[in-house]
Amino acid sequence: MRRAASTTALILLLLAACTASAEPPHRGPTPDGDAPPTAIPAPTPAPTVKPLSLADFDALRAGLRGKVVVINLWALWCTPCRAEFPDLVAAQRRWAPRGVEFVFVSADAPEQRPEVAAFLAKMGVTAATWQLADSQDAWTTHLGGQPDGSLPSTWILGPDGTVRFFWEGKTTPEKLDARLKTLVEPAP
Repeated sequence: MRRAASTTALILLLLAACTASAEPPHRGPTPDGDAPPTAIPAPTPAPTVKPLSLADFDALRAGLRGKVVVINLWALWCTPCRAEFPDLVAAQRRWAPRGVEFVFVSADAPEQRPEVAAFLAKMGVTAATWQLADSQDAWTTHLGGQPDGSLPSTWILGPDGTVRFFWEGKTTPEKLDARLKTLVEPAP
């Protein structure tokens, strides 16, 4: 009986050792590497989600001059938006050391601010986080896009504050990295 218990314990220990991984989950590609699937980041405390008017955005944009800025317009109800978020958070973490700023802007209704904050915390967002105070069409037009209501929408601003890239629909790490590489000095 004692031998059977010892054998069972040994088998369980071996199984646990075989299924454990010593390496942390991959968080996405490096700016110079391939892009394997991205794991969902560890949750963080709920970020502050502030309303963002077009005037507020212009002030924010002026304060970010000299930096490459990725702006992502998204919403909770948008399935592609939610699907791309782990990749965006991983990209933010990869590119932040090279001076790239990420700005996440929710197109959700103001009363959804607590749900927006909870989702962002679940995704591990640490970047500036905002919620539209003006219409989505006004926002898209203001940034130089064609307002057709598609989400997600992503803009990349160059260091001079001008829109260098704009696209609608879910992005990929490869697409985002390729565009950022054209605007950011290579890593030393």
